[in-house]
Amino acid sequence: GGPQSFLDAVWLIYVSATTVGYGDLLPVTAPGRAVTAAVVAIAVVLTAVQVAVVTKKLQLSHREHNVIKVLEDEAFDRVRREAAARVLQAGA
Repeated sequence: GGPQSFLDAVWLIYVSATTVGYGDLLPVTAPGRAVTAAVVAIAVVLTAVQVAVVTKKLQLSHREHNVIKVLEDEAFDRVRREAAARVLQAGA
């Protein structure tokens, strides 16, 4: 059946927006279906925006990429020098 109270309507919107869809409440009128569809569409868009913002915040900046590159290059050089030293020591 349809929502009988305000809390039923909130539950319907929540369950629909989170795409759980228990099926315990369904909008039975055309305006109810339209409102539910609109709210769910808005919820999907807002969720996508939140994911995009968090993803952007977690991405490294150009400077951070450069710092990582320098650190990786230094680590590679250190490993290369240590390997060369071992070769020289083994030959001595």
